[in-house]
Amino acid sequence: MAQQAYTLLRIIIIDSFWQGQVNELSLTGHTQLEGTNGAGKTSLMRLLPLFYGMRPSDIVSKVDQARNFADYYLPRDSSMLVYEYQRPHGQTCMMLASSDGRGVHFKFIDGAYDSQYFIADDGKTYSIAEVDRSYRAIGCDRSSFLGIDKYRQVIQNLRSGRKHKEIRILQN
Repeated sequence: MAQQAYTLLRIIIIDSFWQGQVNELSLTGHTQLEGTNGAGKTSLMRLLPLFYGMRPSDIVSKVDQARNFADYYLPRDSSMLVYEYQRPHGQTCMMLASSDGRGVHFKFIDGAYDSQYFIADDGKTYSIAEVDRSYRAIGCDRSSFLGIDKYRQVIQNLRSGRKHKEIRILQN
């Protein structure tokens, strides 16, 4: 029987605060984070509220860090945060967060995470544009890039977004 709710399945952190690494946090069962001081446990936990629409500036304030959210979590062109989730009735989708150098932007992809579209055989990570082209080539629907306000309207199904056709379509 298919589940009736939206479920965040995993977060894939690509070339982020752990430079050059790809790390996956599964959220489908019990998860325990362990590590020494400064290992990144808190940094990892701060990624959860982003998916649900918390403003990046509220997650990492300049009081906490010398850098803003984009500079800390998405410092390079190859840096991405991938949130894989399941829609009611079992459809698996993704939300990608990346930075354009000025701020964080979001993209929905109607397909599951597949590492071959993000990481080359030599370990080099693809750009967000290359990832987008790969998913387009296999027929997955993709949104345009959204700023935080439009992303929040979609992910939180806010009524204020229903006046914009693109937001209304994504909410549905």
